[in-house]
Order: sequence, then structure tokens, then C-alpha cells
Amino acid sequence: MILIIDDDSAVRSSLSFMLKRAGYEAQTVPGPREAMEVVRSVAPDLILMEEGSPDVCVLKIIEYVKRVDELSGIPMIVLSDGEDEEFEKKCIHLGATDFIFRPCSAVGICSRVQRVCKIEQVIRNLRSDMYEKCAVIDEMNDMVHRDPLTKLFNRSYAEEQINAYLCERRNRGTLLMIDMDNFKQINDSFGHIVGDEILVEFANTLKALTRRDDVVCRLGGDEFIIFLKNVSSHAMIIEKVEQIIVTLEKRLVKPDGGN
Repeated sequence: MILIIDDDSAVRSSLSFMLKRAGYEAQTVPGPREAMEVVRSVAPDLILMEEGSPDVCVLKIIEYVKRVDELSGIPMIVLSDGEDEEFEKKCIHLGATDFIFRPCSAVGICSRVQRVCKIEQVIRNLRSDMYEKCAVIDEMNDMVHRDPLTKLFNRSYAEEQINAYLCERRNRGTLLMIDMDNFKQINDSFGHIVGDEILVEFANTLKALTRRDDVVCRLGGDEFIIFLKNVSSHAMIIEKVEQIIVTLEKRLVKPDGGN
């Protein structure tokens, strides 16, 4: 939808008529207040506004649209007589997409609108492709840093994170090293599938009992580490260790005392 802003009803009707004939959906408003309401509720594909309209406040409209993140991508064309160079510079500086200089035929206006719409569609497609590719790259980078089974950090990335944290001045922390007793018996008695399920549950429990910024890592096999950032109090460490042990016993130990 193309939003036409002009305080002259005859101009609005004329522009709307020629754009609709060219196959566009058009909506007209007389001034900025009505324009803002439409922009907030509909988010048009393009805004077309007249420089010479005293009540339109072209610069304020451009500034508003570019200031709001979800609206900033809307292209804006200004109809101008081409006589005020300073005004045109301000429009470009604030974010106007293009100008149509009068006098201009209906064919010229429709052609310019079509060109801007096509360019903006290409830009949107490229931006969408870029976001998708960046998301894939981020996902791949994340996979490189994580243990495939438990999704915890792997050893190399955990070391990198801990070293980077400790290199900052006055940063302190506590490293906990944890393993599972008799884990080989679990694999021998119940099979590796059950063993893997227990490792995942073990890892999820450790993750749930730590803060988002703490480093939780699977070293390999049944060995894990937790680095608690900014924790050095002996009492706090004992409390955390006891919490981990009690929770793991509840989740992983059967009522009869078996694994």
C-alpha cells in the first residue's frame, strides 16, 4: 500500500487515481497526524508526500519514520519543485529515499514509484538472506563450541572463556570438578543409550543449578567442570556443592539406592 500525504484534496485524488490505475493500492491523508496513525497501524510499502504543502511537515514525517525501528525501512518519496536545495539536503540527511521533481507526468511518477518499490524489495530480500546466513553461521559456531551429546561447552571453549574472564582485573571465581561414580557399570549393565540419557540429565541438572554467566563444561566421558564467576566465599561454595549433590541424588538415584 502506498500512503499519499497532501493537504490538497485534488492533488491527493489525482495521485491516488494514477497509482491505482498502475495497479497499486493507495491511501490518502491530509496531514501528519493522520499519516502517523496510518503508518503505526498499517506500515505502508511507500510514502509519497508533497513538499509544498504547509501542513504536511515533510521533515517531521521523515524524522519520525526513521526514528522508529519497525518503520525505518519504509521508503519515502518527496514531490518537490526543485527550487529549495537546502530543504532537499535536509530530506536526504534525515532519510528520504528519492525525489520527484515537478512538473512530472503520471507515467513519470508511476515509473519512479515502481523503481523505488522494486529496489526496496531487493533490499528486503538481501537483508532477509543475510539474516538467515548469519543465523546459520552463528548456529555452526555454537556447535563448534559445544559437546555434541550434552550441549554443554566443550573443553577448549570452556578454557578460553575462563581464561578470558580471569584476565580481567580483579575477576575471581571457583572451579568445581565433578565426575560420576561407577558410570562404567551403568553402561555395562544398561547399555550406552541409557548411559547417554543419564549424562544428558546430569548435564541439564548442572546447567539448571548455575547462573547464565557461569561456565559449565563436559570434559569428556563422565567428567564435568563448573566455573562459578565471582564466587570465592567458602560458605557459598559449600552451599552450591551440597545443592548440586542433593539435586543429582533426587534426579538420578533410584529409591532403592541403585543408579
